[in-house]
Amino acid sequence: MKKNLLWKHLLASIAFSFLLLNCWGQYDVPSNYPTIQAAINAAPAGSTINVASGTYNESNIIVDKALTIQGASRKSVIIDPAITDDHIDGGFATPVSNGFVILHSDVTIESLTIDGNGNHSLTGSQNYRQGVITDYFSGHYNNSVVTDVSFKNIWRRGLNYYVNDGS
Repeated sequence: MKKNLLWKHLLASIAFSFLLLNCWGQYDVPSNYPTIQAAINAAPAGSTINVASGTYNESNIIVDKALTIQGASRKSVIIDPAITDDHIDGGFATPVSNGFVILHSDVTIESLTIDGNGNHSLTGSQNYRQGVITDYFSGHYNNSVVTDVSFKNIWRRGLNYYVNDGS
């Protein structure tokens, strides 16, 4: 009896360990997390967020740690706005709908499309003010990379990146 119980506990421990090793550190959208923002919130600094092919309705995706956000491909991963932008000539004058808001150095965004007209349920057009912007009110951020990213139907700028000149 004790021997069978010991084997059951041992097998359960092995199965649980295997599950942890295979799922730990997987920040896959949408298979592990329903949104890019949810994956960012869950991932520790230095992680990679893998975004599968699909369309994602998200605005103001906050990247507040060093991460890589890797789309499956520029043609197959579409980020489009969840809210309507008011087209005010300012980076953060509200209400604002930006794609990604960078709040940290060492951020990489690659292989996706940011389309301000992608969400047909919203009124108006060009409902992203910026595709990717750094929040220059909260600090200076360096060493970030945006590559193989297409910006479409952006009202103000596709990429609005302020850098620290060291002074």
